Amino acid sequence: MDPSQLILVVVLLVMVALFFGTRLSIDLTAFLGLAALLLCGLVTSEQAFSGVSSPAVVTMFSTFFIGAGLQHTGLTTRLAKALHRRSGNNASLKILAVIVLSVCTSAFMNNIAAVAILLPVVNALAAQAALSPSYLMMPLAFGVLLGGMLTEIGTSSNMVASEVLRESGLAPFSFFDFTLLGSLMAVAGGAYLVWAARALLPERSPVPRGSGTKSLSALYRLHERIFRVKIPAGAALSGRTLGETDFGGVLGVRVLAAERGGAKIMFPGPEQVLVAEDELIVGGRLHEFERLLWLEGVRIEPAGGEISLLLEGSQRSAVARVSGEGACGRTLQELKFHEQTGLLVVAVSRASQLILHDLSTLKLQNGDGLHVLGQVQDVERLHKQAGLSVSCILPEYDKLWQESLFTLTPREGSPLFGRRLSEVGLGEVAGLTVAGILRQGQLQLAPAGEEEIHCGDKLLVAGELERLRRLAELGELKVQAEAAHLELEGEGSGPAEVLISPRSRLIGKTLRELNFRERYGLHVLAVWKDGRPVRAHFEREELEFGNALLLHGSRAKINLLAEDPNFISMSGIEPVSVKAAKGAWVLLALALMVGLGGFGVLPVHVAAFMAALLVVVSGATSMEQVYHQIEWRVLFMVAALLPLGTAIESTGLAGLGAKYIIAWVGPYGPYLLLLVFCLLSSVLSQILDGAVAVVILGPLAVQAAQNLKVSPHTMMMGIALSASIAFLTPFSSKSNLLVMAPGGYLTRDFLKVGLGMTLITGVILVLVLPLLPL
Repeated sequence: MDPSQLILVVVLLVMVALFFGTRLSIDLTAFLGLAALLLCGLVTSEQAFSGVSSPAVVTMFSTFFIGAGLQHTGLTTRLAKALHRRSGNNASLKILAVIVLSVCTSAFMNNIAAVAILLPVVNALAAQAALSPSYLMMPLAFGVLLGGMLTEIGTSSNMVASEVLRESGLAPFSFFDFTLLGSLMAVAGGAYLVWAARALLPERSPVPRGSGTKSLSALYRLHERIFRVKIPAGAALSGRTLGETDFGGVLGVRVLAAERGGAKIMFPGPEQVLVAEDELIVGGRLHEFERLLWLEGVRIEPAGGEISLLLEGSQRSAVARVSGEGACGRTLQELKFHEQTGLLVVAVSRASQLILHDLSTLKLQNGDGLHVLGQVQDVERLHKQAGLSVSCILPEYDKLWQESLFTLTPREGSPLFGRRLSEVGLGEVAGLTVAGILRQGQLQLAPAGEEEIHCGDKLLVAGELERLRRLAELGELKVQAEAAHLELEGEGSGPAEVLISPRSRLIGKTLRELNFRERYGLHVLAVWKDGRPVRAHFEREELEFGNALLLHGSRAKINLLAEDPNFISMSGIEPVSVKAAKGAWVLLALALMVGLGGFGVLPVHVAAFMAALLVVVSGATSMEQVYHQIEWRVLFMVAALLPLGTAIESTGLAGLGAKYIIAWVGPYGPYLLLLVFCLLSSVLSQILDGAVAVVILGPLAVQAAQNLKVSPHTMMMGIALSASIAFLTPFSSKSNLLVMAPGGYLTRDFLKVGLGMTLITGVILVLVLPLLPL
């Protein structure tokens, strides 16, 4: 291996590690790899930027125009309605209709765009047929993957494979080269899906995601999270605004509406003045709200003598720094910190900020300082805890303890008396840490959760004092019965559901960071995540691709989300007005692309570009609408990766790798060689991305095929199609991840159905592909 090959191997390994093991986006990682190739002289500047103008990138770019045209003219919706009418009341025919629709659509456009366009259509189909979405959403995702195997432009993997052949001096694939084999896999996989959807998928979403309040309320089980709070006569709140009292922040609820004298005030803002006898409809956890009310009337005092009691014992304080993967990204609760160390964390310092509240659920970051309290021997053993380093042990209690420790003395007759600390849950409901109990002059440090609170006790706690003081100022409140869900329906208002789109700028941010309500003028009632609804404490959770948000607000503001690229509309949102009369132009553009490109009149990328222009010029869609549709990350990733394939070929690494592969596998024949490349492609695409797998394996496969005197096109098609066999987990493909929330799936559901799909399509691929005259 010469120096250039060795450097390229190092670059490849680093890129794979970054693809798989960091939070860097895949397109940024591809750019970093391209920069490394340039700096190391492995590609010229012309080669480095040739990917931008490559036929594969031009074709991918053009297909997004076709997708936008299909969506904005309502062609996919009309096709879905026709299939719905023809399938009658037969659930299996409905599943088959979804598979046919998804296969036909994704054959001519990007898979993710196809799913995004069809999701609302299939959701409406489920509602009309009173069929659980769990029976239709996975067939949609898998059908899109099958449809991508039908044509050269069906997936980025197919287009990149064609480009690798072109760069190797060979003829690229034609438009229909994939069609025969792809059709066999689609028919067999589709037949299996019709059976598996009913036999293997549970009915987890008993109510389809319809547009009405009842269906969404039942789906998200909102009856468990919406209730009424009454402000009694003479309450301290009367005459004050929601903003002044920070009602929602202090009590951990969201104020959805207020009723006064029979009139309903929807979406009350911070300027809303509260009046005695007002009834507030709020969202949150009722049992946590009631536990917070137990704290009404407690006396709050700075800790003074209690600190001197700590000094008399063998307690010490220390600061431990978070360093390494053992603790970074996890919470104290997940680490079982107190159970493992015997120490209490009473504050976390982060940069110049001191965090005193909600410490048990705070995700730790590298460099955080944990201010801990405990026995000397426990403090001294702290350095053995993975992911932590003790920066200092303090012999005395410094100013921090005076600022963060205070005592709570329950009022006479308090509902706290006789309750266990775990039942009161000061950490959960108020974000406080109970450092000790002062009872009859004795301080009990770090009391167990089973310890009961007695009359005369003082609780030594650490946390945010201001929140507790505001809670005490709220005065008496009365919890009324749970609110009926139809009460949230008002004139011009109601609920809606959206998905976080693949290109959303909200990914990785929390609702609190986004100031979601102020930005969009809408309440978030719940978040659907990991196969279940999350209806409390979701404001601090980072949003992820595929999460669903249940929103509530005015219909005028909700309908604005239909054109927002950050979201995919599911229900409760009026669709954008379609240009039905322009549908014929989109069909004509599609026919021209298939006819001119498929039969060799024009190169495929030129035919696709001409079709894209026709869609826009005809008025079926606009450039602005297309820009919202384009998956720029995918385009940039492919453009940056293609020079990597050039480097693998030009440095001779492809020939060297092919030599070793032939030495290991060659003696057993080309069938086994094809099987090995297909397996490698499938595995890499599950971990990384299909296009990445094709770029890395493609040059090796071409060289190995030429050395064995078999068709390079056979090997390349095997690699490209194997990259689309991504059925085993929701993370194998973004198409799978996008349907996880609407279908209410768990990871094991994909494994149950996907295993059969993988075996069926894989066997057909390996057995039939060598028989085709490529």
